[in-house]
Amino acid sequence: STTVVNLTLINLPGLTKVAVEGQPDSIVQDIENMVRLFIEKALINREWREYNLIMSKLWSAQPVSDC
Repeated sequence: STTVVNLTLINLPGLTKVAVEGQPDSIVQDIENMVRLFIEKALINREWREYNLIMSKLWSAQPVSDC
């Protein structure tokens, strides 16, 4: 529609504090780097910057101290 802003949803991996079995030891930093890079690119790109909404979700059963 010409009366609404286009919206693209991008599902980035959730941040984590520890690697679980089967994940590389670097998983915490790898995910953080991926998310930071995406946000930095979004802020640099003028077209994206004007229409960005960056949201974070928390699992309600997860202690806030783990977030």
